[in-house]
Amino acid sequence: PTTGRMDYYGPSVNKSARVAHSANGGQVLVTSDVLEDIKKARELDAKIFPEGNYALRDLGWHGLKGIKRPTHIYEVLPRSLAARSGKFGEIHSMGPEQPPEDGGQGGEEEEEEEER
Repeated sequence: PTTGRMDYYGPSVNKSARVAHSANGGQVLVTSDVLEDIKKARELDAKIFPEGNYALRDLGWHGLKGIKRPTHIYEVLPRSLAARSGKFGEIHSMGPEQPPEDGGQGGEEEEEEEER
């Protein structure tokens, strides 16, 4: 049956779900891909995610279930709450990893086949 609603699926949705699941309560996490998209959008309109209104904390590269390559993750906080950075504890990933050999420039993530 068709619901008439838009349905999203694929590697981007899987990656987004894994990043969201990695966060602690109240924590906002984004990937380096999201930051690049924000930068491009800001070039078109400076009002989009204005520089200086937020603080970023680099959490490094992390392995995420079902994602072949390590993902570069950042914590985002409003500038007024930047002192809280690091108070959430470790994120819930498969652990810190080294950046991919190509520096993370490999393009769209591919999902791993999960063993059944």
